[in-house]
Amino acid sequence: MKLIIDSFVTKDQEMPSWVVASLGRFLEMKYKPIVAIHPTNQRNTRKHGVAWNNFLSSLKKYKGEDLLIAEDDCYVNVDYDDLKQILEPYKNCIVRVVYNKNLKNPAGSNGRYIIGNQLTYIPKEYQKHLISIMDDTNPCIIDCWFSRSKRIKEAVLQNSLGKEIEHYSYLLDKVRTSGCIKLDI
Repeated sequence: MKLIIDSFVTKDQEMPSWVVASLGRFLEMKYKPIVAIHPTNQRNTRKHGVAWNNFLSSLKKYKGEDLLIAEDDCYVNVDYDDLKQILEPYKNCIVRVVYNKNLKNPAGSNGRYIIGNQLTYIPKEYQKHLISIMDDTNPCIIDCWFSRSKRIKEAVLQNSLGKEIEHYSYLLDKVRTSGCIKLDI
């Protein structure tokens, strides 16, 4: 199972502090992450489509084995070997592993609405199907799409296995603190 952390570098070619913290936590929990650096100024992409494009780009580049795709603000609370065991039964759907909250039965949803997409599991058996659907869809806020799409199968662990690190949100154009953990970095 390969872990990809979708991220970017600043104009000064530096990695933001929350990305360093996320990477450090994954290493501490025995993962072997690959940091995928994506451009921040993606042509023809509105702000809400950047995470979508990053996710799809990583999915296409690293397809062929079970993948974990993490946003760069993910703080995981489960080690690699334990997570492999937890995810073993899931072969025909994506699994949201780390997320912010699970809202039950909101209007327009499939019975639940998951806020946050910090860590998502995509088994190799499901990747071709997911790529095909994402290629055929306009980029949008990816966690909303996962919750609302009737074209994909999604499982959500009963409890999130991590948190979101406080960080600057490109989408909101401000520091995101709500529901986040603050690290002394």
